[in-house]
Amino acid sequence: MPPEGLGLRFASTGPFFHSEARLLEHLSDGTLAVMSSRSASPGGLRRAAMLVLAGISSGCVSSKSETPTAPSGAGVMVDESIKAPSPSGIIHLAGGIECRLDSREVLVPAFIAIDSGWIEQIACLRGTREHESIFVVECQPSLIHSALLMIGLESGVPGRWLETMRGDRYEIERIPPTGAPVRIRVRFTDTEGCLVESSVEEMVMGSSDGTVFPPTPWMFCGSRFDREGRYVADYSGSIIGFATFGDEVLGLPGVISDQVSVDAAVWEIRSEKVPAPGTPVSLVLTPWDT
Repeated sequence: MPPEGLGLRFASTGPFFHSEARLLEHLSDGTLAVMSSRSASPGGLRRAAMLVLAGISSGCVSSKSETPTAPSGAGVMVDESIKAPSPSGIIHLAGGIECRLDSREVLVPAFIAIDSGWIEQIACLRGTREHESIFVVECQPSLIHSALLMIGLESGVPGRWLETMRGDRYEIERIPPTGAPVRIRVRFTDTEGCLVESSVEEMVMGSSDGTVFPPTPWMFCGSRFDREGRYVADYSGSIIGFATFGDEVLGLPGVISDQVSVDAAVWEIRSEKVPAPGTPVSLVLTPWDT
């Protein structure tokens, strides 16, 4: 069974959008309901993020542990995954996510999963693809999506690739992702107690000649919803994709097939730049132009 939705869920628009995906709205007592059945649009996503912030600034969402009571017969759950912002303008989401509104940063706690070998993911949810991912994350991917919306970024659609028969042979059609470009940095404390910060690209190299992966924006493609209205990354585990699975929250601007028969494995972990497995790190997500 996929994990239960613990927080806010926002639909990406485009061919993967599911008509039953739901957006936030207020209950009559002023609390924030998890969702209401309503069609999503880019404008609707912006309004949903603004509702989150409005609820926080007005005190409708707080850090108290008591569960607000929904109106009788409302048939909805109340979201408890967002805590009131600190005086410094930091919003805390479930799983340790920090949304820093002033600096437009989202900090996601993670751990090193592996420090050598081929990769198909940069970051995945625990219990999914740790064998091919540099980082493993324990917080819900849909909450990372929510936090990115809160700092003013818009989600798009994941990339995908298709095999099309042309005459007597197959051709590969690559459809790139859309969404706001994001910069990804990694912060951790090394064995000497020094704070280290690097780009995520510095941790990846080409297998043939050791070429460091070039600086690149990562697209906030926003995963997708399945036919039952579930946010797919919440149970597939695709948070930051390297290969294109079509369900990642963030991914490369180009399309790399997850099938070696289509794209041979080229990129692997640059071990000298990656701390030991189990090391705690923070993934720092910001708009690409900051």
